[in-house]
Amino acid sequence: MPGYTKRHRLFEALRQKQNSDGYSNAVLAFLKRVMDPVRHVGNREYFDTKRGEVNMVLAFSGLELTEQDALDILTTISLIHRRLDTAVRTQVA
Repeated sequence: MPGYTKRHRLFEALRQKQNSDGYSNAVLAFLKRVMDPVRHVGNREYFDTKRGEVNMVLAFSGLELTEQDALDILTTISLIHRRLDTAVRTQVA
């Protein structure tokens, strides 16, 4: 894939892995590693902003990335709506 950006190469690698496995485990493991709070020491605002953006997308699958780097399952629709509202407010602010 010469000429592709890093983002495109990562997307393609993760897409192929998920398609071959039939599970999203590799994608979620990658996400947890990239969003590890230790990787963002000294830049808390950036981490919180990115975590909010990621959580906005994860909420559609009933997941949330917590501050402690854990993927939690959102159990109710109202909780999902609250998380989405919080993420949207964080992005706007």
